[in-house]
Amino acid sequence: MQRLVGVAVALSLVLTNLSAQQELADPNSDLRSAASEELPTIPITITSSLSVVGALGPAFALPLKCSPNGTIVLRFATAMSVMDVAAVKVDGSVTRFGMDRISDLHMPRAGSFFPTDKAVLILARTTVNVRSQRLKIHKQNGEEQEVLQEVGDERQYITRFDWNGQFVGMVRLDVPFHIFQFGEFADGYFLVSGIDRDKNEPVIALLRPNGQLERYVTVTNDITASSIRSGNPIQISRMTASPSLESALATSEIVADGPDLLLVRRQQDAPIFEVDPSGDVRQIAVKPLVKGAYINSVRSTPAGWLVQFTKQGRSPEQGFQIYNALVDRSSGKSVSRYSVSAPIGLGWGCPADDRFIFLKATDNGIQLLVGEVNRSAAAAPK
Repeated sequence: MQRLVGVAVALSLVLTNLSAQQELADPNSDLRSAASEELPTIPITITSSLSVVGALGPAFALPLKCSPNGTIVLRFATAMSVMDVAAVKVDGSVTRFGMDRISDLHMPRAGSFFPTDKAVLILARTTVNVRSQRLKIHKQNGEEQEVLQEVGDERQYITRFDWNGQFVGMVRLDVPFHIFQFGEFADGYFLVSGIDRDKNEPVIALLRPNGQLERYVTVTNDITASSIRSGNPIQISRMTASPSLESALATSEIVADGPDLLLVRRQQDAPIFEVDPSGDVRQIAVKPLVKGAYINSVRSTPAGWLVQFTKQGRSPEQGFQIYNALVDRSSGKSVSRYSVSAPIGLGWGCPADDRFIFLKATDNGIQLLVGEVNRSAAAAPK
């Protein structure tokens, strides 16, 4: 798989700083409808907050992911770059999983990540066989110019770190397509999602524990180059002037849900694809709380899926609305919605027993918020 060396590739990770990205003042305005008011409201009260002193940047990238015990795994960010994968515990301590700890790879670049109970897995890329190649380019004035460009062969790996941040191993992925996301089943097999750049088509596949292709996974109703949404206020690719299939696929997410894995096409008009360890797929069409809202993130709990929906305001200046709901994993219907006592923005955190751990980027740095769930005080529909 050949790539140009030094050419910027869209990160597809969104810098989230709510001092710059505005929430609407009345995020519940569209919920005043008969359908939504049939849902009970579960209150979450923010009971404590603290500064994440070890944050590697003033903002963070989406999506956030959750370990089985509720630890948040993410990538901190600055205005110009996205940092190493890191974990934030409930006490605000930070553990970094640095690519610089992989001595066997030359300048590895971190991609998506997947936390398990025993390890944090990170997709890594490196370029080998770097060589010079003459390319002809056309200037705006119509003249043709020959330039010397370095190219190389891309290698893809799944690297493994323990929860102390130590690198413990990796496997090379021997596949003919570009991988964006991955997840690991309990038996060590991987589900991967990516793109065939020659055909400009999505690819979903099962890989063996040694990184070899087991088989392709076929789904219907997936996004295509002609079906992707534009005007998305949440997923922003700094490298592309307009939405593309590649940027839409890059902002997807794979989430663990018991023994299965969920492939979520964030901010797109597509079902959730639930894939079991054998590769069989069930499609669940999740109905948004309000018309025009799309899935921004999904969390798995025993009671169902915690889904955050976002909706663009009537104008770009109005920002966006955020809705958080508990969704039945069988029907895809919302059974209740969550109301948080303080604005949390897009940093919808991780469930841990009857509380949530949130992250919020502020002018004073990253804040960790702890929210207590009071199910007994759930408000009945009015």
